[in-house]
Amino acid sequence: MVHALVPTNVMCRHAIGLNHVAIGIEIVQATHGHTSLWADQQILARPAQIQAVLALVRKLQAQFGIATSDVIGHATANGHRLFLDKQGWRNDHTDWQAPNVAEFRSRL
Repeated sequence: MVHALVPTNVMCRHAIGLNHVAIGIEIVQATHGHTSLWADQQILARPAQIQAVLALVRKLQAQFGIATSDVIGHATANGHRLFLDKQGWRNDHTDWQAPNVAEFRSRL
């Protein structure tokens, strides 16, 4: 099930340094003591959940002209070309690391 908690025209805090250009999508998966990499892989392996997320991202890409290369995860946010934080903050989230982002993008 997909829930829109905030309209896309409202800026919220989701990913430090990218809130000015990001649409945050939160995918629920507990780690149960495992790594974020493990949690991401659980999501990628769950057909109904990943299909819903892919459909949502495709819709947002079409609506807002978002390139697949700009579909990123928290763990890759600090290195994104649009990253901007004037306070010196950085994301410390480890979810959606580069290998799983690449897998997600390949399915778009």
